[in-house]
Amino acid sequence: MAKKNNAQGTTSVITNSFIKGMNKDVTQSMEPAQSWWNARNAANNSNEGDIGVIGNEPSNLQCGVIPYTVIGAIHRFGDEWIVYSTDNISSEIGRFDDSECKYTTLVNDPCLAFNTKFLITGAAKENFDCTWEVYWDDGNNPSRALNIDDIPWKEFVSSAPGDPCIVYSEVEPRRLNCEKIRLAPLVDTPCVRLEKATDGGMLANGTYQAFIAYTENEQRVTDFIGISNMQSLWSHEGTDGSLDIHISNLDKDYEFFELALLIRNQGQVFAKRIGLYSTERKEINLDFIDDQLISVDLSLIPQRSPAYEKSEAMYVVNDWLIRQGPTEQFDFNYQPIANNITTSFVVNQISSQYYHLGGNKLGYMRDEQYAFFIRWIYNTGERSSSYHIPGRAPEFYVPAGENEDVNIFGANVLDPDGDPVFKVYNTGEVQTLVNEPQEDGSTIIARGKMGYWESTERYPSNRPDIWGDLCGKPIRHHKMPAEDGGGDGANNPLHISTTDGEFINIIGVEFSNIERPKYNDGTYITNVVGYELLRGARGGAKSILGKGLFRNMREYTVPNAENLIGGEVQGLYPNFPYNDLRPDVYFHDGENAGALKRTDGCDKFVNSIDTYKPLTGFSKQAFTFSSPDLMFTKPFLNAYETRIYGDLIGQSSGSFKASEDHPQFKLLRNGAAVIAAFIGVGYAIGQVQGDRGTSRTSGGAGPWMTNGDFTGIAANALTNAAGATANAGISSGSSVVYEGFDSTVALLDLWGGGAALEGFQFAFGAATQAGGILPGGRAGEYIVNNNKNTSLSQLPSGIRAFATISTTGTNISIGGNEILELIYNLVNKSDFVWKYNSLGFFNKFKKRDTGLWRIKNTDSNYIGQSFQTFDSGNYKINNLFRPSTVAVALDTEIETPSIEDTSRFVIGGDVNASGTVNTYSDDYLTDPSSQQKRPISAYYGALKFNFDNQYGQLDGIKQIPMRSCVEYIDLDAPEELKYTSAPIFSGDIFITRYTEKVIMPIFAQFLYGQPDEFTYDYSSHVNIPYPRFWLNSQKFDLSKLAQKITQFEIFSDFNDNAIDPVLPNDLFYLDRGNNSCNATGIVNVFSENDSDPNPILAMRYAYMYSHSNGILDFFVESEINLSQRDYEDTKAKRIYSVYDYNDLTDLFHAQIQKIDNFYKYDESLSPSKFPSQLSSWGQMQTRFYDPYVAENCYVARPKRLIYSLQAQEESKKDYWRVFLNFNYKDFKNKVNVIKPINKNGAIVFFPYLSPQMFQGVDTLRLGSDNNITIGDGKLFSQPFQNIANSDLSNEYGSCESLRSVINTPMGLFYISQAQGKIFQYAGRGLDPISNNGMKWWFEHYLPSLLIKQYPLLEQSVLSDNPIAGVGCQTIYDQNDDLVYFSKKDYRVKDQYVNLIEYSETLGFVLNPTTIPVPIVLGDPLYFDDCSWTISYDPKAKAWISFHDWHPELCLPSINHFFTTKTITTTVPQCPPDYLFNSATGLCELDTSTVVPNYNVGTLWRHNERCDSFANFYGVDYPWEVELVSTTGQQVNTLRSIEYQMEAYVYKGLMGNACGEDKWEDLNFNFDQSIIFNNEQVSGLLQLVPTPFNNPILELTYPIINTNNINILCSKVEQKYRFNQFWDITNDRGEFTNAEQPIWNTEYNGYIKNLNNINLNYLKSPLQHKKFRNYFTNVILRRTNSGNRKMLLRLNNTKLLTSLR
Repeated sequence: MAKKNNAQGTTSVITNSFIKGMNKDVTQSMEPAQSWWNARNAANNSNEGDIGVIGNEPSNLQCGVIPYTVIGAIHRFGDEWIVYSTDNISSEIGRFDDSECKYTTLVNDPCLAFNTKFLITGAAKENFDCTWEVYWDDGNNPSRALNIDDIPWKEFVSSAPGDPCIVYSEVEPRRLNCEKIRLAPLVDTPCVRLEKATDGGMLANGTYQAFIAYTENEQRVTDFIGISNMQSLWSHEGTDGSLDIHISNLDKDYEFFELALLIRNQGQVFAKRIGLYSTERKEINLDFIDDQLISVDLSLIPQRSPAYEKSEAMYVVNDWLIRQGPTEQFDFNYQPIANNITTSFVVNQISSQYYHLGGNKLGYMRDEQYAFFIRWIYNTGERSSSYHIPGRAPEFYVPAGENEDVNIFGANVLDPDGDPVFKVYNTGEVQTLVNEPQEDGSTIIARGKMGYWESTERYPSNRPDIWGDLCGKPIRHHKMPAEDGGGDGANNPLHISTTDGEFINIIGVEFSNIERPKYNDGTYITNVVGYELLRGARGGAKSILGKGLFRNMREYTVPNAENLIGGEVQGLYPNFPYNDLRPDVYFHDGENAGALKRTDGCDKFVNSIDTYKPLTGFSKQAFTFSSPDLMFTKPFLNAYETRIYGDLIGQSSGSFKASEDHPQFKLLRNGAAVIAAFIGVGYAIGQVQGDRGTSRTSGGAGPWMTNGDFTGIAANALTNAAGATANAGISSGSSVVYEGFDSTVALLDLWGGGAALEGFQFAFGAATQAGGILPGGRAGEYIVNNNKNTSLSQLPSGIRAFATISTTGTNISIGGNEILELIYNLVNKSDFVWKYNSLGFFNKFKKRDTGLWRIKNTDSNYIGQSFQTFDSGNYKINNLFRPSTVAVALDTEIETPSIEDTSRFVIGGDVNASGTVNTYSDDYLTDPSSQQKRPISAYYGALKFNFDNQYGQLDGIKQIPMRSCVEYIDLDAPEELKYTSAPIFSGDIFITRYTEKVIMPIFAQFLYGQPDEFTYDYSSHVNIPYPRFWLNSQKFDLSKLAQKITQFEIFSDFNDNAIDPVLPNDLFYLDRGNNSCNATGIVNVFSENDSDPNPILAMRYAYMYSHSNGILDFFVESEINLSQRDYEDTKAKRIYSVYDYNDLTDLFHAQIQKIDNFYKYDESLSPSKFPSQLSSWGQMQTRFYDPYVAENCYVARPKRLIYSLQAQEESKKDYWRVFLNFNYKDFKNKVNVIKPINKNGAIVFFPYLSPQMFQGVDTLRLGSDNNITIGDGKLFSQPFQNIANSDLSNEYGSCESLRSVINTPMGLFYISQAQGKIFQYAGRGLDPISNNGMKWWFEHYLPSLLIKQYPLLEQSVLSDNPIAGVGCQTIYDQNDDLVYFSKKDYRVKDQYVNLIEYSETLGFVLNPTTIPVPIVLGDPLYFDDCSWTISYDPKAKAWISFHDWHPELCLPSINHFFTTKTITTTVPQCPPDYLFNSATGLCELDTSTVVPNYNVGTLWRHNERCDSFANFYGVDYPWEVELVSTTGQQVNTLRSIEYQMEAYVYKGLMGNACGEDKWEDLNFNFDQSIIFNNEQVSGLLQLVPTPFNNPILELTYPIINTNNINILCSKVEQKYRFNQFWDITNDRGEFTNAEQPIWNTEYNGYIKNLNNINLNYLKSPLQHKKFRNYFTNVILRRTNSGNRKMLLRLNNTKLLTSLR
């Protein structure tokens, strides 16, 4: 501002230019130079620059017509925008091309459900296939994403039914499939069922589980929500399985789904993407998996991304899509309803081969506790929290006579203080027998009531609103019934199998009285479509360690040599072959057995039992326990008690057979030794008397015959013996044997008076009849002996007698052994070592009516193939060379099984429990290989833990889904309908046949593979003291017997159990059945039983036993699928299977008798080991859950930001659809907007907090799999920084207006409306640019007046909505580098303030207490418009002007910017495909009609026109500038106003008219002016150009009118000047009490109107006062600019200095 003085010093000229800007902060008398006080529709530059001038603003240009009100637009790229519009009935998305001002409808469909109350924010990105996707939120509808190049129209299958080629066609007319554009899509959860295919394949052994996710563009757009059952495949070969996959309930809104398989094989876990399949596909067969298939990250399988239904706004920061204020599903309080759910068990009877054939139903273990939960499924596929289903309430239990939760005392009570009834008894019971056939061929045969069970853990005691009557009470779980709960009947459904073994009974569960969830107000939740049930994983919470067969241990006395412990120790050995508790005939007690404790003699079986008592002891407190869960997995044995459910009864079938590859032996009988001894004596005499010649005579029978040909036979035998003797070198060429024989006869005749002859006659006769032990004689021949000389024959008789006595024993041995050798050579070898092999199938269950069934364990341990002390040294268990087992010791005896097991016997017989001996016939003795069937029995029971708090606290239980199919509710049924689930068989238990070899080695060692007649003494290899039957295979030597003869002891008893055998029978003690030799000396050696089937001289039908073997075979509940128990192809590693392999000979082959049972099982086949069963799939509500807090705080989360995975340009996967669980950030205040800054940072704005800045990461750190599955929150990992240094309570720089924040090259600008400030952030802290001359104006006019009137409005969607409500927004013009700030606001007129109310549901209502009338916000009848727009020049750091364009929305562009405005037309607007019917006034399509729309949205470009100025949205507005002439403290009189102004008309067409060529209109000027100071005003001055050359006309001015004054404005040398003005103030109050202002400023703060009340245009000329003050304001205005661009360059104010 420049000041000039005239020569007299009384006149000054103040010159002002327009460089700085608008300034209202300083007092007007101190207004800075080069600034202005106010401007309206002004610009501080032109299209050519013209910096330093101020002119009228270009008009905006309508560039597009949109069918409805624009509620949002998303920039695609370049000049293209995606525009959203609605009339609150119809909704449309279109494409707008800025460069061509062309709008194209993309989709118009009411399903979009847009509303002007809910504005669109979003983003766009290009896909891998060059299509574009837009993502948006409106805070009302679901968050959505639309591929604008591939719009998902509704389709139907147009191909013929059954056509393998599926063709889709669009529904006509086109209709948008709005469900397919949801960011969190509505999905139907598929039902997926796996089965083992009947045909072969190449799938490897293992367990498989299928998962399904829907896809778009070959990429998953949902989690794996379709989850199948688990299906195991097994074959011994390992790779010949295949799968049938049955799929139903597929969502046809998707064309394809991805099928993935989770596989566990031999401990390896992996997942493969099998492929993409049409959603029309229902069956898939899979028989091969290519290793090259894409692997699926295992952590993606259980991933459950939160399906946030909607959010308030979307932003993009460094390619992350960030959503603000997500809305979650209501976390409803279902627990009080879940408390009423009833649980029952069901029994499914199915073929016993079910699992062998690949069945996949999994039962629940009887007598076990299970925890169950329910959760609900939303239509988005989301799962609710899980809710505990309590076990049933306690009831009166008849057997105990007490309530189930009352303590009782007595039998089966292990706790001295008394156990509760529910621990003593299983109170589950069958209630209904049914016959309900199932699709798989099985039958539901029973339903029943669960047993009662409670924990010492309790439900929370302070939450009756959640737990109801359970509050503070013990937690209740569900107890499955026990096997003994249904009695002994053959059809008892609780038995695990039928008595014929044809069927098994699987326990399942069923839930009833299931009610839909509700909101807190009691209304039913509508977007819940189904439920699923879960069970608690039993891992670590099993009360049953294992189930199986208990068998009593047998007792024996531990020899002192084996008692290394000292003291009294009871010897035990596992029972065999099953559980026979009768006396053990394989062993004797050692009494009457001499020092060697060895049986001796040749007793009949009955006499053997009488002489050598069998072992009778067995323990009622020590047992072996056969359980697959123990033997396969070897868990730690720490069970507290044994639970006996009943007796398992069955039948064994077995036979005796010779031990494989065992040497055969020749066992001579005593008779053979006697004959040899007789001949040996003769030989000895012959050596004394000399040799004799021998001749044969023919004739009669001879003296020794008992039949016609004995003599010949005997003679031949002796001849052969003589030859053998000669060959041995005893005699050369002489018949020594004959001589000896003759001499022997003579000697014995002397000793026995002819008895010898008769004896030999009898012996040889019997031998002949028995098969000719000494063949070679001829009938009718008689032997004649002739004496010959020997070396002793010449000696004197006395000397010869002495010599004879000294050599007799030796000679007897020599001669007798020759005979024995002859006999040995002639005897056939035989099998004497036999074994018993059998199979025992326990197929019947009998309940125990009496006795204990719960017994405390004192010890339990795994017993290997050795000796082992047990139960604190009370027992020594001999399990030498026997299969390993589990031993259990109890603190109390239990009764024996009700059915006697008689499975143990020998060929000779057995002994009853009473001691009665049973013998078998000689037919069995001669052929013992026939099958024998015997009853067997044992105990069926379990090792159990005495859990008081099984599963612990509820929130610690791992929850596993139980069905692969969601249980859907009927949405058309009454809401209060109660549901019953289908029977569920998704437990963790198989019922299969468990087989285990029981091997009893009678001896510690046995022969295998040695040559026949291998010398071995079994009696030296005792296992259990003491074996009854044994043999020593050494050849019998006559020496001991010869000694007896020489000592003349031939009539004494030889049975002295001596170490050296006297007779052959001393070398063995065999099972002879009903036969014996009855001989203990030579005299009665031939007095054996005539019925004895054995030859006289050698044994053939007599036995000892190496082993007694059995196969335990019984059905059992186990986590191991025994149908898939593996084996190897060697005998040692084969297992018995009734279906596959049942060769008992191989299984008990001697080669492998010492080898343990083979346990091979791939744990991959057990569901409890499958990876999907090892993590929790559900989560209960937190302990601090409050249903009302959940409703108010946790449904909508305005304080939360969630972010997607970072978009990847080349990726087919749409990462902006993936929002992981932990990828979020919660703030203390609602997040209002996010704007990116720098490379990867952003500023977060809050309505009640200072903004914060975070420095994001360049890329998401994916160091662990967890990051891409559940998220890691790394985007916000850096600490947030405040960008304003201010106390928290100041809320400095807070921002309420989402659209007021804008990023520009000049920095970030935003509005803090509540604080009345506008800020710029350019990296150096917040700069309150509102302080640049406009501080107090903004503080007064920036806050919302409507919100001040109605504070409730601040929390509504209308508080930041410049279309349907109030709000602020900012836009940047990058051509002029100007920033525009716009406020949309209203206030209720004073007269209606008390008559209008606002509510969230009804909006603004007139007369709310009488007859409410809704009124439209902005209706000028009730509301004042308080809106404004103001521009700011960051270059000059100055405010420029107010503007009369008040947009609905502002949109940036490349070279300009856009605003939107809804205008009313007379042309009806109909949706696509609809036609307007002028007769009805409706838009019609077939039978559908809609009301036409007459309000259309328009798009307007700004600051681009040069053909029109100050016309906005088709309306002309004035442009004006208010200048201040100030002299500081000097009072001056205003003389005239002078300014330099130019007006131009640009050449060109509209919209493209800003060329360089222009024409200056020399006479175009402002047409109005107002001059005023704080007490004076000129009124409205109409500026009239001074007439050219018409002085008379000039004299007519000024012309005073009632509302204005027409004055002349002259133009001289490019300067305009006027001076016809004076003060027309009506009453300044100088001499009166008048208090009238000069101006009435509108509520928008920038438009002010003269107060006509205080104006007097008709004042007397005598009262026309000059303007005298420190300052003077001058308003220059052009009411209609037309096409003239006006440039105000300078203004001069001529002042006359007041002499006062």
